[in-house]
This record gives sequence, structure tokens and C-alpha cells, in this order.
Amino acid sequence: QNALDFCEDRTNEYQLLFPGLSLNFQLPNELDWEIAASAQYSDLVFDENEEKFKAILTGKYMYPKSVGNGQINCLYANIQSCFNQTTEIGFFTESNNQINSASPSNIYDCSGNVKEWVLKYFNHSDNREILRGGDYNSNPDDVKSTSFIYEFSNTQHNSIGFRTIIDADEFLESIR
Repeated sequence: QNALDFCEDRTNEYQLLFPGLSLNFQLPNELDWEIAASAQYSDLVFDENEEKFKAILTGKYMYPKSVGNGQINCLYANIQSCFNQTTEIGFFTESNNQINSASPSNIYDCSGNVKEWVLKYFNHSDNREILRGGDYNSNPDDVKSTSFIYEFSNTQHNSIGFRTIIDADEFLESIR
């Protein structure tokens, strides 16, 4: 609920700062999150019938990818207590003597660092909420882009976080 409240507060704050922009901050759902974490696209293609851009999916990218011994490790993500705490977003780049671990969408820390609250998209028999991405204590199998766990919505821990997203079409329309 705190994450949802943050999204609402952020939306209201931006509406006051930029009254001409129509920004609705929200939590990603499971599908949004998995696409951002693992999808590779070719170019954006303009669909003249719907008058908007669509990304063409060309493949999937998920950990463990074939690196080193074939397992994601402390050079690629904050997992298995490598740093015993969260790391700064974007830490896993060559500039920190790490290996660049951005997703194909250029989003960092989708595997490890903190588990992320997402909204349900798929059918689940469990009524608890969903966390994706694993955290700094997770093992390599728990940080794959397809991995998730169920958790009660009132759970709070320094290994749990969230991202906010905005609808790209809504944003692009608001700045025209």
C-alpha cells in the first residue's frame, strides 16, 4: 500500500509542477516488469491504424545468461550477500570494475539488489502480492527475470523496493 500511495503522491506532485503534462505514475504489473527486465526489441514501428508506436519483440534475455561459468554472479548483480547491503542503481557497469548488467531495455538492477513489488497481471491461485527480481541475499536461480515470490502486502524489509512507471503514449501525447 505504501508503494501505491507513493505513486499517487508522485502523480499529484507532478500535476502541480507541470499542469500541462498528464502523468499517471503507477507500479508496473508482472508483464510490464518482465518485458522491461528481459525483452529485446528491434526498432519501434509506427502503427498507422492505431496511430502509435509499437515495439517489435525479437527475443528474450533472462538470467542466468551464458557468462563466465554460465551463472550470474557478483560481477553482474548484487546477489548472494556479495555486498551485504543494497548497491546504488547502475552500480554494475565497467566504471565500477563490474560487468554491465543493464537489461536490453537499459534498465538496471532487475536481477538482485532489491525484490520489487509489482501488480498482478497473470492468474494466481495465491491471494498474496507479487515480488520480482530477487534481492542482495538471493541465490542465482531466484533472480531470473521469470522468478517471483508471493508476499503479504504489509511486509516491509530493506530488501524490498519498487519502481514507478508512466504510460509512454500518455506522456508523449501530453508533451505534443
